[in-house]
Amino acid sequence: MTWNALLLTVLLAACTSPLAEAPTATASAPASTPERATPSAATCPNSVEFGGACLGELAAGTYSTTVFTTQLTYTVPDGWANFEDLPGNFLLVPPSGTLEGVNADISDFIGVYDGVAPASANCDEAPEPGVETTPESMANWYASQGSR
Repeated sequence: MTWNALLLTVLLAACTSPLAEAPTATASAPASTPERATPSAATCPNSVEFGGACLGELAAGTYSTTVFTTQLTYTVPDGWANFEDLPGNFLLVPPSGTLEGVNADISDFIGVYDGVAPASANCDEAPEPGVETTPESMANWYASQGSR
């Protein structure tokens, strides 16, 4: 297993739990252009400061980020929500979750982040000094921390 795959697995496992039932795929004709809803205060329950160009509740379909640094295209079944589309954060929440639940750390979600780094041990909102931001360096640093 590569360090990239290991780090991605650890980060996803820390932020999500398995679905009770896997979603089933439905056949559809490929779209020439992904659907894009126009962000507005009415569709995005998160403020522009914290949600960026989020789309809010989503109908089943294929969408693309508009602000996230590396554009992502994703397909969701009905009932999912997009609560963040910022330069460094992208957030999807399943039908069983809520934005309030994500903020309270009690909801499942899929988060994609640009510029990930271990948090400073002294609780400053800054990366831990001396830890490179490569997957291998971060995985080694996390492994060296033991349980707290």
